[in-house]
Amino acid sequence: QAHKNHELKGGMEYSRLDLKNFHYFVSNDTMRPIADDYQYEPIEGAVFLQDNIEFEGLYAKAGLRYEYFSTGTPGIPAQQVISPRVGVSFQVTEKFLFRANIGKYAQMPLYDQLYRWYQRLPFPDYIYYFNTIGVIGNPRLRPEKTISYEIGMQGEIRQGLSGTVNAFYKDISDLVGSRFIPATPRSHILYFNVEQANVKGVETIVDFTKGIFTGKISYTLSWAMGTSSYANEVYERYYKEQLDTTYVPPGKDYLLDFDQRHRIFIQGAFSLPYKTQVYVFSFLGRGFPYTPPGPEGKVEEKNSAYLPFRHQIDFVATKGISIGKLVLNLNIELIN
Repeated sequence: QAHKNHELKGGMEYSRLDLKNFHYFVSNDTMRPIADDYQYEPIEGAVFLQDNIEFEGLYAKAGLRYEYFSTGTPGIPAQQVISPRVGVSFQVTEKFLFRANIGKYAQMPLYDQLYRWYQRLPFPDYIYYFNTIGVIGNPRLRPEKTISYEIGMQGEIRQGLSGTVNAFYKDISDLVGSRFIPATPRSHILYFNVEQANVKGVETIVDFTKGIFTGKISYTLSWAMGTSSYANEVYERYYKEQLDTTYVPPGKDYLLDFDQRHRIFIQGAFSLPYKTQVYVFSFLGRGFPYTPPGPEGKVEEKNSAYLPFRHQIDFVATKGISIGKLVLNLNIELIN
């Protein structure tokens, strides 16, 4: 406790890994197989400092995180990221609290995206690998970065009924994608930080208690847009089966594969006599987007149609049975 209005927290993280891999591949020339045989020692470290501030009804958290990433690859410098984060909250009325958060976050790509087959470059001309070896790792990849914004309000509406409303926006940059690289003696496909995305929406949560029943209902309205749904998307769509060296990704945002415009979750619990509990879980959501087939010679807009709505309702009933000092629990589950 640095001051009556300030509480300082800090810490650090450090890890050094020893990664070994051996992948044997028989090429077109069976007399000259190759292997993805490597050993790297990546280092990840972080130092963070946070100040918890409390002053006349205002609560705030201000933090700073420094992160260090080294792939352990000779000749490639380490990556360093500084991520500030701030959150504030205060009482609007006696029963309602307003809060807001903004923060920057960083995440290193998967190790497989950094190392796989990289040390085998350049590939000899007798290897044709687009549908077998796949995308080559790139130890020069930068961390994927997210800037997150959130504002919300929560509080008690009346006795036994409370609510929460949140609005959020995430801007994600330096996402990993795959691109074709013309080279000699053999062209290849490499991972790069070339994609981006953004997620935005509003979430509403209602909690209520009435006699023997307690429950929660949440509804989320959201949009997920970006240039690629996953790192291998361009490779799998345009390079894997039939190489299209003329294709240039347009860099245009579209509805991502995991975009779900509407989501409703319902959960409840009934406390019944004779040590009996009944739980209800329900989900209803709009289907995920997909690209419909078009007439011959025509390419439909990516993810321009939606699959049918998805829903699920589950019930769980539990009852305790006492036999002397022994207590047995009887459970019944109905999953739909």
